[in-house]
Amino acid sequence: GEVNTLDHHFSPIPLGEDLFAQFGDEFAVPIVGNFDPPVAGESVPSDPAVLSLLGTPGDDLLEFTAGTTPGSWTVILNGVTQDEASGSAITVEFDGLEGKDTVIVTGTSGVDTAKLWPHHGSVVGEGYTIALANVDSVTVHGGGGEDVADLRDDPAGKDTYHAWPDQAKLFGDGFFNRVTSFPWVHAFSTAGNEDMAVLHDDPNGTDTFKFWPEEAKLYGDGFYTRAKGFWQVHAFSSPDNDDMAVLYDNPNDTDTFKFYPGEAKLFGVGFYNRAKGFSQVHAFSSPGNDDVAVLYDDPDGDEVFKAWPEQSKLYGDGFFNRAKGFSQMHAYATGGDDVAHLYGSAAKDTLVATSAQTRISGPEYFNRAVSFDRVYAHGGDAPDVAVLYDAVLESGLTPAPAGVERILWLYEFEDLQQRDDDGDGDSETEAVDELFTAYWL
Repeated sequence: GEVNTLDHHFSPIPLGEDLFAQFGDEFAVPIVGNFDPPVAGESVPSDPAVLSLLGTPGDDLLEFTAGTTPGSWTVILNGVTQDEASGSAITVEFDGLEGKDTVIVTGTSGVDTAKLWPHHGSVVGEGYTIALANVDSVTVHGGGGEDVADLRDDPAGKDTYHAWPDQAKLFGDGFFNRVTSFPWVHAFSTAGNEDMAVLHDDPNGTDTFKFWPEEAKLYGDGFYTRAKGFWQVHAFSSPDNDDMAVLYDNPNDTDTFKFYPGEAKLFGVGFYNRAKGFSQVHAFSSPGNDDVAVLYDDPDGDEVFKAWPEQSKLYGDGFFNRAKGFSQMHAYATGGDDVAHLYGSAAKDTLVATSAQTRISGPEYFNRAVSFDRVYAHGGDAPDVAVLYDAVLESGLTPAPAGVERILWLYEFEDLQQRDDDGDGDSETEAVDELFTAYWL
């Protein structure tokens, strides 16, 4: 037999290293030390082989393919296979030096992790590690599994991030980094760089987009992409997918939300977000920020606008929009047979209506419906006031007479005031009935 040493120390130190005797591949016993000797036939793991490669002063191409099993690596530099790339574990170190250098990595069927910065990075998978320096373009193909990519911008430049469910790329002045078939991708932008992120959905699935001023996520079945710190974020949904966008404001500043069927924007100091093509959009404002929501209908459709003190909804064929918590909400009808429902609060509310618009407000809110053909206005518990300019007022619910341009039905308003533009025909009515009809010829 033979005597072998293990790198295992125990107290007191004078006893030295553990010793065991091994007889062939079938039997081993301890000599010194309180330990279990290695199982017969089991090999002791060795340190990974290190392959250090240097580029040329010109343009270089490094290709690494992990293979299907550990040890089946292929490393090719400028068309030359590196035969020393063998063993069950390997570390490849590549310095591209000068020139425009390109690296292409194909990972394993297990979990691969790529961390890429401008001109340097690393890729780690089962049994292999790749360290890169002075490179200009890196492409990493995931071989399967729950691969994770971490992409970083140039802190001194203005960069762009594009992501799809099957690939993502971050690029800027002098660098280009790309990953494919990575289910998890995280991209990071340095504050103040005005970097832009463009996120695309899965055209064959139902996906969700979530946005905060400092972070955005788009995810669905089998993919998750995140853009953190980007000044501009544009998210795109494919038609007929029933994708949903959820947008959050800056809780420390005043922001603006604008919605059109097929497009929504939320922007403020230091950020701009756009969600395009999403069939559902939900926008949230923080309390006390005086945020404003402006909603537009489809000029070719018939829509419904509903507004309460704490939220509003505008919906029609193929779209649904909700704005929650905004201090001011303005909805515009641009065509079709559109209807608005305005609801008051438990406090005293004031409604002001003209032939062009109807607005209702209270201590904590202001809601307005512009150019809607029919408006239903509901007061609350307190003695609410309705001020009507140049309107015909009738008691009860009456149908719209011929030639009526706009009609307004008033529910539970205790004080109704009629005013003319010239002030000659002003009058005030104390509501006896709970329902009145006002219209404009």
